[in-house]
Amino acid sequence: MENERGKIYNRERAQQIIDFSGLRFGTKTPTDIDGLLDYNNDVFIFMEFKYGNKEMDSGQQLALERICDESKTACYVLVATHNHEVDEDIDAAGAIVRKYRHNKKWIIPKGKTTVKNAIEKILKNGKNRIKELKPCDGCGCISELKYCETCYYANEGWKAAGG
Repeated sequence: MENERGKIYNRERAQQIIDFSGLRFGTKTPTDIDGLLDYNNDVFIFMEFKYGNKEMDSGQQLALERICDESKTACYVLVATHNHEVDEDIDAAGAIVRKYRHNKKWIIPKGKTTVKNAIEKILKNGKNRIKELKPCDGCGCISELKYCETCYYANEGWKAAGG
């Protein structure tokens, strides 16, 4: 049987809830992380998926900020939103990035960027350019240039039309 990367093979086990209530240390308890991509030790991308407009708990956000900010490897935290009901699987690739953390600050994209698109843009830059990503001035998606490819060509077309 060939393994399909990223697929859940034991759905019953994946649906079990891990109870951290017995691991309380003063006011501290463990947190969970929905996803982590370690890409060749060149970049770490943490992913957290929230239903609708739910925000991360403050302790979870603080933990991810500290890990990302102190990483010696380029690091991002993507917080994405989905609208799947509890009996539906969440499409991680298609979830919309609500905000992301990089270089010790949170950035809110102006336009819609899927998790897959954001990760592809991060990885496209390579090891030496990863820290240069920023929001596109046109739509706010994650881009390595002042404008993403879509906004750049839209702007060039507008100029060519006499705008």
